Amino acid sequence: YERAVEHAEPDRAVTYLLKIGALYEDHLDDPVQAIHSYRRILDRDARYLGAIHALQRVTEAGGRYAEFVEALVLEAELTPDRAHKVGLLSRAGEVLDEHLNDREAAIAVLRRVVTLDPRYIPALTALGRMYYRAGRWEDLLSTYQAELAVLGDDARAVPLLLKVGELTE
Repeated sequence: YERAVEHAEPDRAVTYLLKIGALYEDHLDDPVQAIHSYRRILDRDARYLGAIHALQRVTEAGGRYAEFVEALVLEAELTPDRAHKVGLLSRAGEVLDEHLNDREAAIAVLRRVVTLDPRYIPALTALGRMYYRAGRWEDLLSTYQAELAVLGDDARAVPLLLKVGELTE
């Protein structure tokens, strides 16, 4: 397939590169070469979702979390669907915090999520957790207040009200 890629029409070359990536990924257990193949597709067409999804799959399975986050953010930048973008960026924030221990980058991504959807409770909750661990009390308080505005009279608001009370003592 490698020789064929060099001489093939663009669409056919992408097909070959997908097959090469799949061979490395599924049969040769070589995620580095699979990633290289999928990136070669993106070098040809940066909007090719099949390659982006393959890259996400391989990088996550291989524990290559920085590259996984890059692929999530790349797809988020390409999608016009706000809800899908929110989900992708929320996952990127989670990976930044939990696997890469990059709290500031995670906070930045999750703030972007909340800008896109101020009512997205998982992002607000994650932000609250990160602000608490960082000792950013004013940010934590404003995040709790935003979460309370979304929850309204929901029973889940009670523990948050108690936390707000503790913070404002």
